[in-house]
Amino acid sequence: MKLDQLDTPSLLIDRERLLKNLADMQRYADSYGVQLRPHTKTHKMPAIAKLQLQQGACGVAAAKTGEAEVLAENGLQDVFIANEIVGEQKLRRIAALAARGVHIISSRDISAPHLESRAFGLYHEQDGVISNLAMPIWNWGKLYEGIVRSILTGAWSDEGEHNADRAMNYYMGMSTDAIDIICSQRLPTRTRRLVDLLHERIRAGAFLPFVGPIVDQAGQVHVAADVALTPQEIILMDYLAGNVIGRIPSVDELNDVAKGLVSLQGIRAATKE
Repeated sequence: MKLDQLDTPSLLIDRERLLKNLADMQRYADSYGVQLRPHTKTHKMPAIAKLQLQQGACGVAAAKTGEAEVLAENGLQDVFIANEIVGEQKLRRIAALAARGVHIISSRDISAPHLESRAFGLYHEQDGVISNLAMPIWNWGKLYEGIVRSILTGAWSDEGEHNADRAMNYYMGMSTDAIDIICSQRLPTRTRRLVDLLHERIRAGAFLPFVGPIVDQAGQVHVAADVALTPQEIILMDYLAGNVIGRIPSVDELNDVAKGLVSLQGIRAATKE
């Protein structure tokens, strides 16, 4: 069939550009030692999802149960549903997929106010009772808005490593409102005031949490005085600061739920003490 024989609308994909984009994204994830699990909402095509797996993706993500079923019907065996599963009917459909050997994971970003507290974010546990204190909120709209604005103003370039710094800053920075924090009513009033103060200073760029000197628990200086960590360095931190009580457990020490979460988030570095 020739181009002028196609009906409209028709979706046309430049295969060479597609494969280059997939390879570039996988290479970028590999360069930071993280696993890549692309969301299929960007293309809605099992065929492209398979190409992503061929490039090295650890699995794919879907928005809802129906999308996961379509992916599974087309041979994709590792699917993360980026939403909570509600209702007996959907749970039965998920169970049917699992019975066929499809690995399904579902999640939600934060604890809903009408649900009981669970081990998420910052919480306190006493006598087996979990009390949530604070948790992060991701404002994806602000993240995408910042990237689009940088493209429109000509500040964005798809060439060079400097582009990665800008993307990371949009993702990580409270100053861009891409990330916020919500505090529980259980948090003491004075502590809440301190959190609010630090939050506003971080947003204003007046306070940088990751500025040296930063010393690990063994007394080794990782960051010199008055030196700020870059976003990449923050992500790659594999040590605890000296004022932190505890240690980073190995993957073998984690329970099954935690192992699944670590695998889902693409963390590879926590395999050793």
